[in-house]
Amino acid sequence: DPHIKAYKAGARKQKRDVKFASFLGFGSSGTPAYKYTEHQFGFFPIAGDNPPATTDIADAAAMAPDQTLQNQALMITLDRLRIYDYPGDGRHVVLVDFSADHSTSAGKQELRFSHKYVAHEGQGAGVRGYPVFAGLRADKQGIAFQVSTINVENDDDQKILAFMGSDVLKRGLSLVDGINPAIPVVTSLLSGIVGAFASRHKNIVVQSFFLGLDFSKVQSRARLREGTYVCVQAPEEAWDWSQWRWNRARGTIESVSTPARPIPYNYLVIGVSKLL
Repeated sequence: DPHIKAYKAGARKQKRDVKFASFLGFGSSGTPAYKYTEHQFGFFPIAGDNPPATTDIADAAAMAPDQTLQNQALMITLDRLRIYDYPGDGRHVVLVDFSADHSTSAGKQELRFSHKYVAHEGQGAGVRGYPVFAGLRADKQGIAFQVSTINVENDDDQKILAFMGSDVLKRGLSLVDGINPAIPVVTSLLSGIVGAFASRHKNIVVQSFFLGLDFSKVQSRARLREGTYVCVQAPEEAWDWSQWRWNRARGTIESVSTPARPIPYNYLVIGVSKLL
């Protein structure tokens, strides 16, 4: 079949497994971007009165903290959610979950934020400047977030599941059952596959990280300043922040190379500023 040959050729070109096992996510070659556990944390500062066209991004531990933010009420926003490679394909429904400790005169209070966003594979969600915490107060130690993104579902899986449960496929299986008494085993197998398929991409945690921003001079820690934090799900050996920059005109993060290209990993962007 020329269509199958074309599919397999495309799969090989993309270094994907073409065996049936890959249907359920087994035996794939390479590591999908959504399976990396490491994260790289970058930072670029707030703009001045005459900001440049592009701004360099540095590691979040590479700058000095802003001590004036101690005991300040802060605005925390979700400025971008990039879906480069999530489980499944098509349009994804993604739950973003934040938790943080809020400092008060009576002690610390745990805060929680969760919201669903929709984005197609390889694109960003329609979000920019969405308030996560308005008035989060930093104590002398700073602030800390625990963040996760969860793939709730994706359209392509739902379409395949609808086909598998359709009358057309059921009638086809009934005909097969009538030809060979041993074939009901195949029917049971397919039923098991449907169940596995239905759960393989639902409620999968994709990004999960803890980001502490403090006022210390410990070189390995991320510092708290007003600006933008970029949290990329990528292995450290593949990452160099000097290769990336913020393009003010486009409002995007891009490579310094020509032509510019987007980050080839999942990431989200968090904005931090004083609450006005």
